[in-house]
Amino acid sequence: YNEGVSEADSAAAAATALGMSNSIVYYDMESYSTSDANCDANVGQFISGWVTEMHTRGFLAGVYGAYYNVKDWSNPPDAVWMFYPDGVDTASDLNSVLSGTWAQRRIHQYCAGGSAQTCPSPAQQTYGGVTLGGPPNQGIDLDAEDGPVFSLTVNTGSALPAPTLSAPANGAT
Repeated sequence: YNEGVSEADSAAAAATALGMSNSIVYYDMESYSTSDANCDANVGQFISGWVTEMHTRGFLAGVYGAYYNVKDWSNPPDAVWMFYPDGVDTASDLNSVLSGTWAQRRIHQYCAGGSAQTCPSPAQQTYGGVTLGGPPNQGIDLDAEDGPVFSLTVNTGSALPAPTLSAPANGAT
């Protein structure tokens, strides 16, 4: 629990420094063993600390992870960003574990780039003159949104596009 609180404190401080006050911040909880009861319990406690402290600090708490791990989170986040690489471009296609109550609170990563392609994902794409993907990871992760993301409004009143995230050079997500 305390590690989740500590991570939330660090994330809230960083988000505030970036001007992202009172928004959502997602924690990247990569897939973990569902057959290890201690692991399940520890992750559940971590997520509980993350969610509680993010709320205390004035933020919404989001979690990125595998759809089959959500059942272990006794204090569920406000939104989920789920890895479920089935190639279907919709946020509602997240297996039965994420149906119903997660409407408008979910993002679906339906394709994953990298060395092991999980569906037809483009090797690279260019946005605003910046090329993403290509060597060494060889692909772009694709997501369908039906949940909150950070959006910045500038003084002109026009919203900037939501940030596009890509895996770092070391292959982590």
